[in-house]
Amino acid sequence: MDPCPGRPPLPRHAGRVVTAKRPDHVHHVDLTVVPTSLGMWTSWSPFALPQAWPFCWWVAVVVDHYSRRAMGLAVFSKQPTSVQVRTFLGRL
Repeated sequence: MDPCPGRPPLPRHAGRVVTAKRPDHVHHVDLTVVPTSLGMWTSWSPFALPQAWPFCWWVAVVVDHYSRRAMGLAVFSKQPTSVQVRTFLGRL
């Protein structure tokens, strides 16, 4: 059943399609900012708070596409460097 009747369908191959065929074949990595109770309450300068502890945590999560299982989690107090992210991924 079409979820949006009346709207033209999306092209079948609208770019690169990645399909996981077995566990540990394809992983998704997400790096996001999670505010603390002190929060990042405003986003404009000069009142913006730094995206670092104690105002937020940086969280990295790796999910297996096939099983949708969370493979790993890392919490950083400030924006991680590429070396820190690569070290985290290497531990998986």
